[in-house]
Amino acid sequence: MKPIQDPFPGRLSTKILERYREFSPDSMGDTSPLVWERAEGCRVWDADGREYIDFTSGVLVLNVGHSHPRVTAAIVQQAGKFLNCYGATSEVIAEFLEKLAELLPPRLRKIILLSTGSEAIEAAVRIARAATGRHEVLAFSGAFHGRTHMAMTLGGMQSIKQGFGPVAPGVIHLYYPYCYRCLFDKRYPGCQLYCLQQIEHAIRTESSGSIAALLIEPYLGAGGAVAAPKEYIQKVHAFCREHEILFILDEVQSSFGRSGSMFAFEELGIEPDMVCLGKGISSGIPMSAVAIRTDLAKCVRKGAFGSTYGGFNPLACAAGIATLAVLREEGVLENARRMSVWIMKRLRDIQKRYPIVGDVRGMGLSLGVEFVTSRESREPAGPLALEVSTRALRNGLALLLHPGGIHNNVLRLMPPLTIDKQTAEEGLRIFEDAIEYVQKHHGRGPRKGAAAGRR
Repeated sequence: MKPIQDPFPGRLSTKILERYREFSPDSMGDTSPLVWERAEGCRVWDADGREYIDFTSGVLVLNVGHSHPRVTAAIVQQAGKFLNCYGATSEVIAEFLEKLAELLPPRLRKIILLSTGSEAIEAAVRIARAATGRHEVLAFSGAFHGRTHMAMTLGGMQSIKQGFGPVAPGVIHLYYPYCYRCLFDKRYPGCQLYCLQQIEHAIRTESSGSIAALLIEPYLGAGGAVAAPKEYIQKVHAFCREHEILFILDEVQSSFGRSGSMFAFEELGIEPDMVCLGKGISSGIPMSAVAIRTDLAKCVRKGAFGSTYGGFNPLACAAGIATLAVLREEGVLENARRMSVWIMKRLRDIQKRYPIVGDVRGMGLSLGVEFVTSRESREPAGPLALEVSTRALRNGLALLLHPGGIHNNVLRLMPPLTIDKQTAEEGLRIFEDAIEYVQKHHGRGPRKGAAAGRR
């Protein structure tokens, strides 16, 4: 793939961006200069016909790749029948529920279908409160659960809440184990999960004794691809069982193969009381879901949930049926596990060569690279991460343009789960070239022998 020539963005892309920005408020965020025209598999073409490798999966919604033929055909077929049947059901909705339930544990086969991840999170909290008669929720620092009011409150990053207070009452935040930047200056595994002690301390000092649920991500997504140690999640799960606290797992990002298994709770060896699903569930057609224990479902009054689109969107259900079929029948999960190991190895090789790369981590094919001014100081280097992302985009690799994480210095690599080694290597070459350039011009230069180690 040839580097993109100036000017960037191109003429047509610039005109479209100008039209968009005339009517879209700044609150929608700074739009990437990549103006999509079409996409297929792991590649995107912009309005000027330039080609890019996609390491975002449309922000985790296109696990089976862009415009998968089976998914596209299912959407077209359903669109030719009818698009909405609010207040009623249809065979396509019933079939999707059946197919999804087949993948879940027997106790988690009551499923509420909604439209967004935020809705799923808020629905789970409402169910927990109705089922327990208690109101407090334990959540975690660095978490992202959505931008609606309760979901925003549950999140653990100031950037999501700033300017929108006061936040909702009844949420207590715990420390999520961010081992690279441990709050307690410990080192895992020698720390013996010292941070677990903070849970009981927070409950003793901040709770009114009315805890309904605990909400946790298998890994911090927007928080910087920080994966908690497996045993930490397991011990928190056991703590909830011991204290009769409902355990809610936010798998809006991590489900449908992203973790390497259909659901991250399978990787973790636990069974939540509720699991929130979304993004990869229907390949880009808006849908989310909450799978809940059957006994909990009985605690919520009839008609408590519903919306014009949520749960009664036959188009999303048709896309969901096809997506699940692709995941189950085309070796996607196996490929995701294989490519996760291979890409992580390449990233660790890159980390060794460039001191501005402080840490690489993640779960499955949701990986993060944290940039620092130096490996010794670990000082967050958000501007360097942004420059790497911008330069990679100019050379044909679509990353999340704006760095994420608590310190805004993490770039996330989240390619479609269908990516092959050749495409992944092409993308990683562009990524490493961008890091090398930024290191040379703003850092201390690559370590000795870096050139010999390049692939």
